[in-house]
Amino acid sequence: MSTQTEPSAQVRDALGDRVRRVQASGQTLTLTVDGRADSALVTLEMLTATGLAPVGAWGIRQAREEWAQLRTAAAEQGPQIITDRGTPVVALVSAEHARLIAQGLPVLEAAELRFDGHQITDQDGRIIAPGTYSYVGGVLHVPAPDADGDGHDR
Repeated sequence: MSTQTEPSAQVRDALGDRVRRVQASGQTLTLTVDGRADSALVTLEMLTATGLAPVGAWGIRQAREEWAQLRTAAAEQGPQIITDRGTPVVALVSAEHARLIAQGLPVLEAAELRFDGHQITDQDGRIIAPGTYSYVGGVLHVPAPDADGDGHDR
């Protein structure tokens, strides 16, 4: 995945152009504040490929006018969709979500995981399917249960 970097204030000032550029190029645009990654514009395909769901939507004009609130919402609540004439175009995500998306793996956002000897579940009791996931601490590999289900390889 290719990434470009630009100061957040410059992105805000040319938001319509930057949104369309990210959508057309498929590249991530990392936004910086004082030289540090703050957030990123990513394609909707990148967002959905990782299993992350948007939690808000903003039109380009509203996003530009309420830029600080939009960036805060992306950091505190989760991915925010930016629309163009009512059509979802890209998502603004936190710097941490951008890092996880860059790994190209499904994102596991569970705060807590449990293993009962047979399966791994999240804090809400949802079963974590076998696979490789990206999460805040790194990468998690969840193996498929062995054939007899006792947790021991034969």
